[in-house]
Amino acid sequence: MLRQVAALSVAGAVAGCSAAVALPATVEIPPPSPAPPEPSASPGPAPPRAPDRADDIAWESSAPAARARAERAGLPMIVWVRAEWAVPVIVMERSAWRDPRVVAAARRFVALRLDVTDAGAEAEAGAKRYDVTLVPMTVLIDAKGRRAATLPGMVDAETLAAALAKVAP
Repeated sequence: MLRQVAALSVAGAVAGCSAAVALPATVEIPPPSPAPPEPSASPGPAPPRAPDRADDIAWESSAPAARARAERAGLPMIVWVRAEWAVPVIVMERSAWRDPRVVAAARRFVALRLDVTDAGAEAEAGAKRYDVTLVPMTVLIDAKGRRAATLPGMVDAETLAAALAKVAP
């Protein structure tokens, strides 16, 4: 049926032309590509992921694991609170969080991406722990575990890089 509709659409579009054009009897439309397989769920918290690109930040997805790693290494933490439904999140993830100044400064931190899209138990606990009042929100924790800065809402790369540099010079 789809092939017949495509052939009729082409024939109808060409019928209005002044020059005669020979049309094939049928038009072959390839079948859709199969969907990629769904990733399987793995037990326990995922290890910190390697950056997708050399200039990406290696975000952790487990708040307890990120805190433990920061404490063991004596590093400050970035807590990036995000949700799929928040347009400013998408804007910052495509711009500010990929800015070379921000990426370079973030390497001195343990970076936690706290996704509150579905508001599961860990997301709710994290939101409560970091006093999240707005999405997006960036919370910076110093190496001693104290809140050093809170950047509510969408911020630009310059502001983000400056805040990171103040917490971990």
